Amino acid sequence: NNSEAAGLQAQVKSLCGEIEAVKRAKQEETASLRKDARALKGELRTVTAAHDQQVVALKAQVKALEIELESAKMATEDGGAESDGTLAELQDSIAQLQAELSFTRQAK
Repeated sequence: NNSEAAGLQAQVKSLCGEIEAVKRAKQEETASLRKDARALKGELRTVTAAHDQQVVALKAQVKALEIELESAKMATEDGGAESDGTLAELQDSIAQLQAELSFTRQAK
């Protein structure tokens, strides 16, 4: 009976050791996952900031082209053929930048 109790006690001690080992492994895994999550959050902030800067730059380009277009329209009220080509080019540039800005916003 004593040997049976000693055997059971040894089993309990062994199982307790295994449980502790599993707990330690889970804690280490959790710590590693938290570290990875912090790194990914930092990376996301960096990417978001770069994206935001790109959006601001594109908006500035669009605004500059719109101003240039308005100036060209005012300068060409006499309606010369050469100026029509310039206006079309400016309108195309604005449309391209607006499309790029829209795509950039969607990518975010």
